[in-house]
Amino acid sequence: FPVTIFNHYFSSWLLALGVVSIAILPDWFKDFEGKLDIQSLQSSLLEMFSRGKWVFIANLFYTLAIRFSYWMIDTWHGKAMLGRFGTGVTITESVLVITGSMAFVVYANISNAGKENVPDISRLNALAFWLTTLVCFSLSLIPSALWSLVLGTDFADVPGIIRVYAPAVCIFSISIVLSNYFAGQGLYHLSAFGSLSAFFGAVISGYFLVHFFGITGAAISIFCGNFAQLVCLLYSFQKSEKETTVVQFFTPLFKPYLLFK
Repeated sequence: FPVTIFNHYFSSWLLALGVVSIAILPDWFKDFEGKLDIQSLQSSLLEMFSRGKWVFIANLFYTLAIRFSYWMIDTWHGKAMLGRFGTGVTITESVLVITGSMAFVVYANISNAGKENVPDISRLNALAFWLTTLVCFSLSLIPSALWSLVLGTDFADVPGIIRVYAPAVCIFSISIVLSNYFAGQGLYHLSAFGSLSAFFGAVISGYFLVHFFGITGAAISIFCGNFAQLVCLLYSFQKSEKETTVVQFFTPLFKPYLLFK
């Protein structure tokens, strides 16, 4: 199962690399005679590979961190439980569209305005977290009867899955903002280290939790992985930013009323 995910990601990465290379070829022609600047071509390809490999590693290992729990549920508890858990995870993770949209704003702000824009990014981080929490909470309140009507009687426990998985999603919403914060500065390797932390945290804890607690254990293991990722990203933030402490960065998160000022 993990090998299949790796093959798909590697194939997608190679395809994306090829498409981007073809798309930017015209920029490497310096005159109307079609003379290709080989040195510029080599430099651009090396930069694409250097930055792209960290993005590839980050996405791959975070996907493995979550999907490895799928494999453990399937192995120890069967496909019926896996189907219910996968449905609950998919529904809950759909909330991350909100955070993902705001994270692109963070990326743009850092890329264009630099580190002086940290206060605004802090507010976006807090707003993304509380919106994610609110939507997850709202989804968990939908009665089981409605889920059974839409998905079938076997999925009556979807609200319970959403409730146990929501903390992991809320934690990850913060990591998405921080990852884009680093990406805006070209520090893609820091996001990759965070994803590696998520992978090891989820796999190590999941080996024990999923075996004994099933769906609840899988959700807790993913939370452990996401928490490890957040700690790693916060450590990197503190090391790279001397003027802004972690507490200052998350002040709007701890004091939501600041969002309305």
